[in-house]
Amino acid sequence: MEANRGWTRDIFGVFSTNIFILIIGFVIGIILPRELGPRAMGLYFAILAIPLLTQSLIELGVRPTIVFLTGKKVYSEEKIVSGLIYILAISTIVCIILFSIIFYFLNNPDYHISFIIIIIIITPLRLAIAYSRAFILAKEKIKRFNRSNLFFMLCNLIGVIVLVWILKLGVLGALLSLLFASLVVSIYSVAVIAREHRIQLGFDIKVVSTIFKQGLVFALSYFIIRLNYRIDIVLMERLSTLTEVGYYSLGVNIAEQLFQLPAALFAVVVSRSANATDQVKMTRDVSKLLRITFAIALLCSVILFFAVPFLITFIYGSQFAPSIKVVQLILPGILFIIIFKVLNGHLSGIGKPYISALVFAPPVVINIILNIFWIPLYGGLGAAMATNVSYTLGAITLLIVYSRVMNIPLVEMLHYRLSDFDFIRTLKTRLLKP
Repeated sequence: MEANRGWTRDIFGVFSTNIFILIIGFVIGIILPRELGPRAMGLYFAILAIPLLTQSLIELGVRPTIVFLTGKKVYSEEKIVSGLIYILAISTIVCIILFSIIFYFLNNPDYHISFIIIIIIITPLRLAIAYSRAFILAKEKIKRFNRSNLFFMLCNLIGVIVLVWILKLGVLGALLSLLFASLVVSIYSVAVIAREHRIQLGFDIKVVSTIFKQGLVFALSYFIIRLNYRIDIVLMERLSTLTEVGYYSLGVNIAEQLFQLPAALFAVVVSRSANATDQVKMTRDVSKLLRITFAIALLCSVILFFAVPFLITFIYGSQFAPSIKVVQLILPGILFIIIFKVLNGHLSGIGKPYISALVFAPPVVINIILNIFWIPLYGGLGAAMATNVSYTLGAITLLIVYSRVMNIPLVEMLHYRLSDFDFIRTLKTRLLKP
């Protein structure tokens, strides 16, 4: 177990990996728009919005439940791993039924049957990856968690280069790239677990039922949260054009690169929260991380605001110029949602994701209503404005609720101290170390 390692080392480890992932994602993000064009990009993001939106329900809340049960040692690791085999089978059946119903009722002629089949095949593979990563994260094996994330992006990059850039397979090639990456990494992830734990096929109803009961709360909570992230793409596909979806999706994808730091924090915070015995200290540490993250993200967002006109026209070409305003307009919402991501990591780690879900439920409704009114009028900019309102309202509300639930004054949470930035000296020493 790596529990005795410092926060800075864990976060630096995940963040340094995220930098490589960011670079790989950047390369993929150049190839896809240039090869597909705005409309095909819109189709690609629109069809992926369905599995991304429903992923929490399909996972049945198992991923955060694994982290919680393993971290708190409720059951032996072997029993949890064995129970996951049955749950994966059930999740796969749910996936096939759910996606078949969704795509049938959407009845979009642009969603070719081959696209739908690939999406259905990818999902159980991604579930196997998600469950394996959750188990690794619960044991605070941060390096292996990082390696799995990086491996997936590398495989996806290889697929995109071969299938999209060289063979010119378009959206089909982009989806096949995801299938290739999912297949390879799922095999790797399962092999890592199987190498360290004896997998028993005995059906322990107590373990499986506990995972399902606990997971139901997580599933509904994460679905509400994820709904706020991706409902705009689904509504745009219905209320606008695929070309407009392409402009908006590229803009959001660029702005969401600010998530790389909170993504590193989320993995570490969830893992440490599940294993922490002193929640008072944990709350102070999370508050400190929140202050640091927000300051760094604010600086990065200002730089991105002024740099994005040059970046988009230079990298993606003038055909994606409408994405510039999307990035600039949505940055405030992205900045505020970072607050939500950090605090939600702690609440998830202690088994209380429902707090975040209850907080985010009203903003989701507001987001949907505003999108319905603003997308027909303003297209992608309308969706960006709706996102800003929803994200900001949800983040500020959760900040207040978290303060009361964890019994820490808002002033203490938000008050910057010189000691907050001691990590700079630590990182400097680490980087300059011969």
